Amino acid sequence: MQTEMSNLASLLDKACTVIDASNTKSVIRKVHLLLVKGCDLTPLTGRIVKFLSSQDILAKKVACLFISRLKHPQDVGLLAINSLLKDTRDPNPLYRGLALNTLFDVPSTMEQGVPRLVPALQDNSAYVRRAAVSCCGKLSGFYPTIVDELDLTDKLYAMIRDQDPIVVVQCLHILDEVLESEGGIMVNKKIAWYLLKQLPAFHSWGVIGVLECLKKYQPKTNEEALMIVNALDAYLTSNNVAVQLSAFALFRHTIRGRLDHLLREAIGQVWSKLSIHLSFSGQEMAWNILDWGEEFLLDYPEVFRPHYRLFYCRFSDSPALKRKKLAILRSLVDRENVSEAADEILGYCTDLDRDVCRSALRTLVSLANQHGVACEVVRSRVLPLLDVSDEVLVTEVLCALCALRFDQKSGSFQERILETVMQRKWSLTSVDAKCGVIDFISEHGQDFAPSVYILEDYAASIEEEDESVKQSLLGATVKMFFSRPSELQDLLGTVLTALCKDSNPFVRAQANWYYVALLNDVATSKQIVLGS
Repeated sequence: MQTEMSNLASLLDKACTVIDASNTKSVIRKVHLLLVKGCDLTPLTGRIVKFLSSQDILAKKVACLFISRLKHPQDVGLLAINSLLKDTRDPNPLYRGLALNTLFDVPSTMEQGVPRLVPALQDNSAYVRRAAVSCCGKLSGFYPTIVDELDLTDKLYAMIRDQDPIVVVQCLHILDEVLESEGGIMVNKKIAWYLLKQLPAFHSWGVIGVLECLKKYQPKTNEEALMIVNALDAYLTSNNVAVQLSAFALFRHTIRGRLDHLLREAIGQVWSKLSIHLSFSGQEMAWNILDWGEEFLLDYPEVFRPHYRLFYCRFSDSPALKRKKLAILRSLVDRENVSEAADEILGYCTDLDRDVCRSALRTLVSLANQHGVACEVVRSRVLPLLDVSDEVLVTEVLCALCALRFDQKSGSFQERILETVMQRKWSLTSVDAKCGVIDFISEHGQDFAPSVYILEDYAASIEEEDESVKQSLLGATVKMFFSRPSELQDLLGTVLTALCKDSNPFVRAQANWYYVALLNDVATSKQIVLGS
């Protein structure tokens, strides 16, 4: 590195003495590359600063970048400061703006740049005014008293009426930052109406900034609120999703407590465009659209239900996006579309991502508990998944089926699940799968003869099982005991004996509680356990 610095120093000296544009640009590129890499070029400060007097904009920019990135800002010499102050009066607005930005990038040179700041706010060039407004924000972070002494806040408020839209947006942001301790920028009626009238002059991101700022204004009457709402019509159906969502946020803020009946219409208006974007947008934009829709899904399902197919997952969707779509789809299913939706969701039940697989199965079971058509899909298409060799999939299917509600006509369905469980019990190694089996037996296995044998198999190795399995087994054994006491008496004794001595204090306390309760009053214990 030392050799490289020496070579670069000689090249810089040569570039300063010999006028060769191509050679100078080559050296400047090397300096810029080292700056970008984060190299410490402090030993070359004097040589690089000389380029501030260059008329080549590239050389001047690299020199300014070097000064703004100095590890020791106090190293900025008098030569550099004088060169920058001279450039603030240069006829070229690019030089004026660049010099001003550089002076206020370094805390130690800010005070020298203050006399140039106020004239720059009134500069004929919009570029220089933008730089000056930005410098006001930097100054307030280090010298807030100077901001007050120069009345910069009032000047920035006056510049909200600047002819350049970017200057206006910058003023709004900087005022909000400078006045943060007072709650941010104050927007009165005059400012609000002026900004609303000027909205067409702003670019998309400028519109978003202005709309965010307008949320600080609270209309005094319903007529005022209605005028603001009318001004937002074009932006509620903008082709830019970010503008749409910002406009809707302002719309909602404006009508809250005054014109709430307009909310339903506005949601439909915004969704008419967002639904199109959702069909063709990328992952990030789709997520934002879904996030917006989730908030209104339960209150206004009729707006979204006709477009339920938009919430079907794509192969390229990320796992998180798939889960979000499934959660929304569950709320949009009704009698008319349940059959199609159930078939669609079934395809995600074998997804490679475990979280997506789990969400799809739980969504399908939730629909089955509400609609008979979906229940048939579970019977015919989901239950056979218990026979596959994929342990993860079987685990998720079992856990999902535990949440299935059965009616009096579902006896054969329950028995089939239990028979499948009986066949698979030895191959289940995960804690979730074991707990799923035991919980299902506890809930639906009272009349299934082999249920006792399954519990006995798990009880035989109870000391080696996880705490969750122990708790599930304890609860299932006690519950089954009240249905089939003669068959479960010995098993219950074995389980209680083992768990009352367990090393886990929670398992031990639970087992002791069951033992004392059964010892004192079996009838009351039955009422507590069975809830009857």
